[in-house]
Amino acid sequence: MCLLAVANRCIPGVRVLIAANRDEFFVRPTAPAGRWHNGLVGGRDLKAGGGWLLLRPGGGFAALTNIRRPEYMLPSAGPSRGHLVVDGARALDAEAFVRAVARSEYAGFNLLVEDRDALWVVGTDTAPRRVTPGVHGLSNATIDAPWPKTQALCAVVRQHGHDPEALFTALRNPDRAPDAALPHTGVPLDLERGLSAAFVRLPGYGTRVSTVAWIHDDGRWGFIERRYSSQGEVAETRLS
Repeated sequence: MCLLAVANRCIPGVRVLIAANRDEFFVRPTAPAGRWHNGLVGGRDLKAGGGWLLLRPGGGFAALTNIRRPEYMLPSAGPSRGHLVVDGARALDAEAFVRAVARSEYAGFNLLVEDRDALWVVGTDTAPRRVTPGVHGLSNATIDAPWPKTQALCAVVRQHGHDPEALFTALRNPDRAPDAALPHTGVPLDLERGLSAAFVRLPGYGTRVSTVAWIHDDGRWGFIERRYSSQGEVAETRLS
């Protein structure tokens, strides 16, 4: 996953709301969102067996993004980052889980883990910390790094709150940031430009999944996933 905004305990009646895009190579095998045998809800990476955004009905959720720096884009012999999402979503104590993560063993990552009490973040460049109430953005840098697409998505969440269609519209925005506003992550300029859009389309690579998920204060939840093929076909799964 390469872009998300989370409304943490700031929408009346909604404990957390997540709007997120997963960017990936189109050839990487992926299963649509569904109910896992262990009770989790979300999509599955069929290559490594993990996930990128998983919700535990009656509990919390976990979500992960990679860090875009050349040293983290090389093949890694470490464990799959997607399993952090599985274990984090199943954790009953988010704080204890993030504090126990062996950060140096994984390629660059950011991980959000939420339980009934709080939202926590940990990552390669982020020591475990509790996330304050409010709307926070995360792409392929540290949480709340002022990337244009992250700030734009957060603005839509602040304006529209629990309005899935408005959030999906923002997640499918193909507009690229002007060069002066681009982050400097060490990748070539043309690639930086292409990745600056919320909805990425590059040869063989792009936004494959958009998700809007939420957990109400009373534990009720919803999960909507829209999948995009390289030919532009759209499929949707709704779970609740």
